[in-house]
Amino acid sequence: MILFVFYFSYLLQIAFWFVFFGKFVFFSKKTQAKAYDTENKDLECRIDFSFSLFETQADAYATESGVSVVIAARNELENLQKLLPKLLSQNYSLFEIVIVDDRSTDETAVFLEKMQQENPHLHCIRILEKPEKISGKKNALSAGIQKAKYDLLLLTDADCLPSSENWIKRMMNPFFDTKIDIVLGYSPYEVRNSWLNYMIQFETWLTLMQYFSAYIWKIPYMGVGRNLAYRKSVFLEKKGFEKHQEWAGGDDDLLMNEASHFGNTAIVWDEQAHCISKPSLSYKAWLKQKIRHLSVGTQYKMRDRVWIGTFVLSYSLFWFSVLFVLSLPNCLPNVLFCVLTRWFLVGLVFKKWIEKLHSTEQKNRRNILFFLFFLDFLYIFHYIFIGLVSLFSGKTIKWKN
Repeated sequence: MILFVFYFSYLLQIAFWFVFFGKFVFFSKKTQAKAYDTENKDLECRIDFSFSLFETQADAYATESGVSVVIAARNELENLQKLLPKLLSQNYSLFEIVIVDDRSTDETAVFLEKMQQENPHLHCIRILEKPEKISGKKNALSAGIQKAKYDLLLLTDADCLPSSENWIKRMMNPFFDTKIDIVLGYSPYEVRNSWLNYMIQFETWLTLMQYFSAYIWKIPYMGVGRNLAYRKSVFLEKKGFEKHQEWAGGDDDLLMNEASHFGNTAIVWDEQAHCISKPSLSYKAWLKQKIRHLSVGTQYKMRDRVWIGTFVLSYSLFWFSVLFVLSLPNCLPNVLFCVLTRWFLVGLVFKKWIEKLHSTEQKNRRNILFFLFFLDFLYIFHYIFIGLVSLFSGKTIKWKN
């Protein structure tokens, strides 16, 4: 029985890594151009406008369409002092910045008031009290979105920094297609030399692979609020966060899970469209963040819970069954073959993803490859622990203390 579990989970893992996650990285610019006149042209052209035949027209459209950049912040003075100059210097002709100060106790309000006086397209909202039965961040984002005057919304966090002055333009390009309501971006964390950071990098890549690959397979299911764009009309049509307002997490993935489908969603991986985020500096802080994020997974559509659950289950069973199969006689060669071939495939897919998304920063990002095999084994135990904790604390974890 244990041998069957081992081989079956191995085959499932090979299928996920090679077929599901591998499809994205096997695209090339040449393939996309060739595929434009085929039956898959809709997928190829909307995958990434930075590589599409519509780039020039999309750029022109993006600079003409008004955009509201919405940010919720609480006690983020230091981060806002770095972020706002980056936002105000964006290479975009028509945009506003809406920052919602959610009950900050530092000097955030004073700083924002001064910046608002100096910059007419910066609008600040200050929240002094939070209504009951809604998370602080969702309440703040709702206030900011209601205040936004443009239909196109671009969201990020106060502790993030755009990777370039063309961030807004690149994230707006897909809206050239009027069928697009949602654009999923990429938000990597800063690279630092620590085991915690390596684990954060690994988890971030794995999450990205899941929601980008799901889009490629025409089943988009989530995005990350650190770099996400959608139409205000979609937010209002879905009644905002009303269906899940009590959950601390889900301001990005639950809304996207409800509103996104392949016909109205696009992804952008252009390096100029990245939004770099500050990583947690302690395991406790990261654990709290991941519990908040993972807890809302039970609210996903059944379709998404099934395939994500299958991936996680096969991932877990593979490593647990390895430990048991090693104790069986004459199984060592087969176990080594399966472990090494899976590791080779995982390493290859990670390498290709890094090359695809970080054309100018590959050296720093590739450091994770040296520790990938250890992180791959360790992560599943971390994931199971977070999953068990999140089942009982999903609504009690707060956004900010």
